Amino acid sequence: MSSVTKIGSVNLALCVLLIGAGVGCARLPSDERAEAFFRVHRQELDALVVLVSRDPKLDFVSADFVGYGSDATDPAHLACAKVLKQIGAKFLRRGEGAIEIYLWGTGCAMGHDSYKGYAFITPEARLLKCATVVKSLQEKALPKGKYAPIEDDSYIRLLDKGWYMIRWECG
Repeated sequence: MSSVTKIGSVNLALCVLLIGAGVGCARLPSDERAEAFFRVHRQELDALVVLVSRDPKLDFVSADFVGYGSDATDPAHLACAKVLKQIGAKFLRRGEGAIEIYLWGTGCAMGHDSYKGYAFITPEARLLKCATVVKSLQEKALPKGKYAPIEDDSYIRLLDKGWYMIRWECG
């Protein structure tokens, strides 16, 4: 095999890999599917909110990665990670009056980050003042970005008292 053929094969494989990664980044469930999931897993999501609310140190918990130091042995952190894994969530983060739980999406090194999940938001939460409230989180219903398919923002749609479906776009 000539060196030109080898280089061509490597370039083709790299293109297929990058295209596949790009397609994988965009896969988010429909609002209907996400709402059905919420209804089925409401108890676990409520339990997560209670766990996180009890411990002011829990600002970020990943289902797949438990941090070093105190996070690695902290019972509350480990309990949250366990519940996240049980429901298939990726991570949660807490900020001023809101607990965001992300189940779908991914960040892409060469592209736009897009996540979808649920947020429990108190009336005084900063997120409630900063996010854009929408009727649908589907791509076609959201504002187009200058450099990405969707404008960077947190978009929320009310599900139930205090509970919102959330879509976080970040490029």
